[in-house]
Amino acid sequence: MNALQASGAQFLRAYPSSSFELARLADQQGLTLPLRSVVTGSEPLYPLQREMLEQVFSCKVFDFYGMAERVAYAAQCEHGHYHLNPEYSWVEILDEHDKPTDDFGFVVGTTFHNDVMPLLRYRISDQARWVKGTCTCGRSYPRIELSSGKVEDQLFDREGTAVSASVITFAFKGLANIRKSQVAQLGLGEWEVRVVPETGFTEGDSQALLANIEHHVSDKIKVKVRLVDDLARLPSGKFKWVSQEWPGARRM
Repeated sequence: MNALQASGAQFLRAYPSSSFELARLADQQGLTLPLRSVVTGSEPLYPLQREMLEQVFSCKVFDFYGMAERVAYAAQCEHGHYHLNPEYSWVEILDEHDKPTDDFGFVVGTTFHNDVMPLLRYRISDQARWVKGTCTCGRSYPRIELSSGKVEDQLFDREGTAVSASVITFAFKGLANIRKSQVAQLGLGEWEVRVVPETGFTEGDSQALLANIEHHVSDKIKVKVRLVDDLARLPSGKFKWVSQEWPGARRM
């Protein structure tokens, strides 16, 4: 943080998970670094992460949405709405039968910038829906609302009701002794919370986490907490914050 301040940095561009880690450690040390803005992307940005980033860096967080295939790109305006860039690609939102829908559907894009391997009506596993009306920011680019995670990592309670990954973050609010965490579904209504603990983590922290899940997330889930040394990383270097590992989820 001292090096960043000495460099005269005005902006931070990073994954939500890595920028949150920096902010969390800075908050533990009582440090702040005023910036003009923080820009995040390539992972879902959860409310708990945004709150910590805005607190430590004293600025707004602007998230963008995109993927390696480059078939869709959207960025948040100052009011938090994701505006699609129509010069980047042609985007459709289609249901499971490949029909246009106003509800949440699959993001399907045709890229305008890939001259080597053009992708036409390329469907990815992300889901979104159109936001109607005009934005208070005054921009006319179309708006979308993103689902909180990949379809393959959607978690469910024992009644088969989908639980938003953003809502799951509420269970961690106010808990200070957790370095990393991952919430995985192992069976019907059975979740495991994998915690990389900080020094000082106690059974009381585990009980508080379980109580928060029941109160803020759902009381229709059987949850256990498991302490681990670290979390498995993807080839990109990121790790899944929520992980759907129950084969039966494909039938939900």
